[in-house]
Amino acid sequence: AKLTLSPGTGHRMTASYIERNTESTNLIHNFPVLELPALDDFQGEEGSLMALNYTGVITPSFFLEGQYSEKKSSDVSRGREGFGGDLIRGTPWGDFGFNPAAIANIAGCEGDRTYDERKNTDFVVKGSAFFSGRKTGSHELVFGFDRFDDIRESNTYQSPSDFIILSYVPGISDQQDYYPSVAPGAALFWWAPVLSESLGTSFTTNSLFVNDTWRAMKRLTLNLGLRYDKNDGQNADGVTVADDDRWSPRIGATFDINGNGRILIHGSFGRYVTAIANRVASDTATRGGFAQYFYIYLGDPINLGEPPYLGTQQVIELMFDWFDAQGGVDAAHLLAGSPLIPGLTRGSPNGLQSPYTDELTIGLTARLGSKGSIRTDYMRREAHDF
Repeated sequence: AKLTLSPGTGHRMTASYIERNTESTNLIHNFPVLELPALDDFQGEEGSLMALNYTGVITPSFFLEGQYSEKKSSDVSRGREGFGGDLIRGTPWGDFGFNPAAIANIAGCEGDRTYDERKNTDFVVKGSAFFSGRKTGSHELVFGFDRFDDIRESNTYQSPSDFIILSYVPGISDQQDYYPSVAPGAALFWWAPVLSESLGTSFTTNSLFVNDTWRAMKRLTLNLGLRYDKNDGQNADGVTVADDDRWSPRIGATFDINGNGRILIHGSFGRYVTAIANRVASDTATRGGFAQYFYIYLGDPINLGEPPYLGTQQVIELMFDWFDAQGGVDAAHLLAGSPLIPGLTRGSPNGLQSPYTDELTIGLTARLGSKGSIRTDYMRREAHDF
């Protein structure tokens, strides 16, 4: 939907709204499926974009523009009801002995707890002024304010039970049935709990900017600019992880050697600051992300002999009976390596600095007759604080 209004001469207002919704049923991620249950779960994506814009001619030499936009996007995975916390029906089976690796016991994929909601808002107001004088030359001055906010709330549950079992011995499969095989030391319990749910992130950049395109003389045009960016970010724990600001000077010049536009020399230097990357900064949070613990199965072999064979859920039940007898998730003697804990494995104790790039450009443009030109440029960019 789009609406355009002109409340007066030289003034224009526009409002627009776009919405999209997609839904995928029986969607399987990444791996071939060894068992084909009738899935009644789905994964959906919902998104919208709203924008309000105003442009106005205040005077013949002063223009004003303002815009507010809001973009939303969410991934919604809804598994079958009743699978949450069910160790038998809610634990997918990964067969890494197959080539390629395949998955069985599909249980609503991530379940009905996983969601990923993203939103950003942007508010910009910009003024443009034009003026000239015999001694000062002509100026095209642009100045304004920009506020950008990047927001995300995500809880990344990996399965309805928080477990996935991985076996590195190929199971037994034909066109009709699949029976998983398990050997001691060749299977893992992957426990991936979300230890606490996200409070939502907010990474805001407030910016002020001014730029002057100044025709100082007939042969010389200068471009002078300055921008100030203030980054302020809170991770999913509600903790400030970015509180930084940076100035960005920019200067450029174009010189017409003969005054007839045939040979131009131009050069510029500019600093460009970017916003803090939400996903990178969120790695410092304990909330929302999933931890990773890998436990080695050292119990009896299963389905390695002659038939009859046990089905997937029967095998999972036997394995969890053994795992519980060893102490379950407290069985530290079964851990394969160190756990990965959100917010503890990776962090930024000194805070995140605003990434920026310095750019230097020098070039020459020459006109060739009346129908051609040639241009050569040297450009050097250096990136910092990534």
